[in-house]
Amino acid sequence: MTRLERATEKARKEKDKLQEIERLARETRAAQRTAILQAEATARLEARKALSGRRYAVGAQAERAGLFVWDNATLADLFALLVTLLDAPNPVAVLEALLQDRGESLAERLLTAPEVLPSGFCTGQREKSLTPA
Repeated sequence: MTRLERATEKARKEKDKLQEIERLARETRAAQRTAILQAEATARLEARKALSGRRYAVGAQAERAGLFVWDNATLADLFALLVTLLDAPNPVAVLEALLQDRGESLAERLLTAPEVLPSGFCTGQREKSLTPA
Protein backbone atom coordinates (compact mmCIF):
# COMPACT_ATOMS: atom_id res chain seq x y z
CA MET A 1 0.00 0.00 0.00
CA THR A 2 1.43 3.36 -1.00
CA ARG A 3 1.63 6.41 1.16
CA LEU A 4 -1.22 8.04 -0.78
CA GLU A 5 -3.45 4.98 -0.31
CA ARG A 6 -2.70 4.93 3.43
CA ALA A 7 -3.50 8.65 3.71
CA THR A 8 -6.73 8.15 1.74
CA GLU A 9 -7.71 5.20 3.94
CA LYS A 10 -6.92 7.21 7.10
CA ALA A 11 -9.01 10.15 5.83
CA ARG A 12 -11.91 7.80 5.03
CA LYS A 13 -11.75 6.23 8.52
CA GLU A 14 -11.66 9.67 10.16
CA LYS A 15 -14.60 10.76 8.02
CA ASP A 16 -16.53 7.60 9.00
CA LYS A 17 -15.66 8.18 12.65
CA LEU A 18 -16.83 11.82 12.45
CA GLN A 19 -20.08 10.75 10.78
CA GLU A 20 -20.67 8.18 13.53
CA ILE A 21 -20.07 10.86 16.21
CA GLU A 22 -22.51 13.21 14.44
CA ARG A 23 -25.10 10.42 14.17
CA LEU A 24 -24.78 9.65 17.88
CA ALA A 25 -25.08 13.36 18.71
CA ARG A 26 -28.28 13.62 16.60
CA GLU A 27 -29.73 10.54 18.31
CA THR A 28 -28.84 11.93 21.73
CA ARG A 29 -30.47 15.29 20.94
CA ALA A 30 -33.57 13.50 19.61
CA ALA A 31 -33.76 11.37 22.76
CA GLN A 32 -33.37 14.48 24.92
CA ARG A 33 -36.12 16.28 22.99
CA THR A 34 -38.38 13.26 23.39
CA ALA A 35 -37.67 13.11 27.12
CA ILE A 36 -38.37 16.83 27.50
CA LEU A 37 -41.62 16.54 25.55
CA GLN A 38 -42.70 13.57 27.67
CA ALA A 39 -41.85 15.42 30.88
CA GLU A 40 -43.80 18.49 29.71
CA ALA A 41 -46.77 16.31 28.72
CA THR A 42 -46.69 14.62 32.12
CA ALA A 43 -46.53 18.01 33.86
CA ARG A 44 -49.50 19.27 31.81
CA LEU A 45 -51.46 16.13 32.66
CA GLU A 46 -50.72 16.50 36.37
CA ALA A 47 -51.69 20.18 36.25
CA ARG A 48 -54.98 19.27 34.52
CA LYS A 49 -55.65 16.61 37.14
CA ALA A 50 -54.94 19.06 39.97
CA LEU A 51 -57.20 21.68 38.38
CA SER A 52 -59.97 19.14 37.86
CA GLY A 53 -59.65 18.04 41.48
CA ARG A 54 -59.80 21.64 42.64
CA ARG A 55 -62.87 22.31 40.48
CA TYR A 56 -64.58 19.25 41.93
CA ALA A 57 -63.69 20.25 45.49
CA VAL A 58 -65.01 23.81 45.03
CA GLY A 59 -68.18 22.48 43.43
CA ALA A 60 -68.65 20.01 46.26
CA GLN A 61 -68.20 22.82 48.81
CA ALA A 62 -70.76 24.93 46.97
CA GLU A 63 -73.17 22.00 46.98
CA ARG A 64 -72.65 21.29 50.69
CA ALA A 65 -73.19 24.98 51.46
CA GLY A 66 -76.56 24.84 49.72
CA LEU A 67 -75.62 27.13 46.85
CA PHE A 68 -77.07 24.73 44.30
CA VAL A 69 -80.55 25.96 45.16
CA TRP A 70 -79.73 29.16 43.26
CA ASP A 71 -79.98 29.32 39.50
CA ASN A 72 -76.90 29.62 37.29
CA ALA A 73 -77.37 33.34 36.69
CA THR A 74 -77.42 34.06 40.42
CA LEU A 75 -74.33 31.94 40.98
CA ALA A 76 -72.57 33.68 38.07
CA ASP A 77 -73.38 37.08 39.62
CA LEU A 78 -72.15 35.89 43.00
CA PHE A 79 -68.85 34.68 41.59
CA ALA A 80 -68.46 37.86 39.55
CA LEU A 81 -68.71 39.81 42.79
CA LEU A 82 -66.27 37.48 44.55
CA VAL A 83 -63.69 38.08 41.82
CA THR A 84 -63.40 41.68 43.01
CA LEU A 85 -61.91 40.32 46.26
CA LEU A 86 -58.94 38.67 44.54
CA ASP A 87 -56.59 41.58 45.24
CA ALA A 88 -57.69 42.03 48.84
CA PRO A 89 -55.03 41.05 51.38
CA ASN A 90 -57.63 39.31 53.57
CA PRO A 91 -60.69 38.65 51.41
CA VAL A 92 -62.63 36.86 54.16
CA ALA A 93 -62.31 39.83 56.52
CA VAL A 94 -63.27 42.26 53.75
CA LEU A 95 -66.33 40.21 52.85
CA GLU A 96 -67.38 39.83 56.47
CA ALA A 97 -66.99 43.59 57.02
CA LEU A 98 -69.08 44.32 53.93
CA LEU A 99 -71.81 41.93 55.03
CA GLN A 100 -72.07 43.15 58.63
CA ASP A 101 -74.79 45.68 59.35
CA ARG A 102 -75.05 47.46 62.71
CA GLY A 103 -72.99 44.82 64.47
CA GLU A 104 -75.24 42.06 63.21
CA SER A 105 -73.36 39.28 61.43
CA LEU A 106 -74.46 37.84 58.12
CA ALA A 107 -75.48 34.59 59.80
CA GLU A 108 -77.69 36.42 62.29
CA ARG A 109 -79.35 38.44 59.51
CA LEU A 110 -79.99 35.36 57.41
CA LEU A 111 -81.52 33.48 60.31
CA THR A 112 -83.79 36.39 61.31
CA ALA A 113 -84.82 37.28 57.75
CA PRO A 114 -85.21 33.96 55.94
CA GLU A 115 -87.27 35.58 53.18
CA VAL A 116 -83.99 36.62 51.52
CA LEU A 117 -83.01 32.96 51.26
CA PRO A 118 -84.42 30.23 49.05
CA SER A 119 -87.10 28.16 50.74
CA GLY A 120 -85.77 25.50 53.06
CA PHE A 121 -82.31 27.04 53.21
CA CYS A 122 -82.18 27.67 56.97
CA THR A 123 -83.17 24.23 58.17
CA GLY A 124 -81.30 21.55 60.01
CA GLN A 125 -77.53 21.45 59.70
CA ARG A 126 -77.29 24.60 57.59
CA GLU A 127 -78.93 26.65 60.33
CA LYS A 128 -76.34 25.41 62.81
CA SER A 129 -73.49 26.19 60.43
CA LEU A 130 -74.74 29.76 59.92
CA THR A 131 -74.88 30.61 63.60
CA PRO A 132 -71.81 32.48 64.87
CA ALA A 133 -69.41 30.51 67.02
